[in-house]
Amino acid sequence: MGARNRIPALVRIRFLRRPIDSLPTVAFRTHPPSPRLRLDRIENCWSAATYIVFRQLLRALRGQTESPGSFSDATFDEARHLATLGANRGAEAYLHTYSALTAALFDDGASLIHHAAAAMDLRGHLDGFYPIALAYVLQGLVVARRLRDAAASVQAALGTEFDTCRMWLAQRTADAPGNYLHLVHLFDAEIAWASGDYWG
Repeated sequence: MGARNRIPALVRIRFLRRPIDSLPTVAFRTHPPSPRLRLDRIENCWSAATYIVFRQLLRALRGQTESPGSFSDATFDEARHLATLGANRGAEAYLHTYSALTAALFDDGASLIHHAAAAMDLRGHLDGFYPIALAYVLQGLVVARRLRDAAASVQAALGTEFDTCRMWLAQRTADAPGNYLHLVHLFDAEIAWASGDYWG
């Protein structure tokens, strides 16, 4: 695969993610007319496997998959897709990150815990890409949820893990408050809820 295929494929990932981050609804066009953007014609296998994640994310958000928040449908099987990724850990990291996101949106606690933990384990493959922030946010939400009902014996360890996620976001807020400050406020609200400080 030459550089002329590699670089445009990587750039395209950013354009796929942008409408998901910024548009008010998911009712936007997802099938561009150019045949060069078809998944089956992308020579960069890493990017093609990642593009599929965004396609299935949108289908899940639109209620077009087998069950609420699931990525699987008549044309895509999530477990089979994971099994075929092999050493493509970047695509695996994207899949777990955005599966955790849909789990959070559909209030599927078990799936959120599973996918958020997997995304954090693979976060090294997200370095330099914005979804690494999602990995920290989603894991922080998992920890905050666990803290609400945690036994006293594990609260300290969970609190340390939560603080690690919050610190990662706070450090980036110093340089890009427009991107991260609202997430720090979300974390502060979550830990107040977990601590019973409903007016905090």
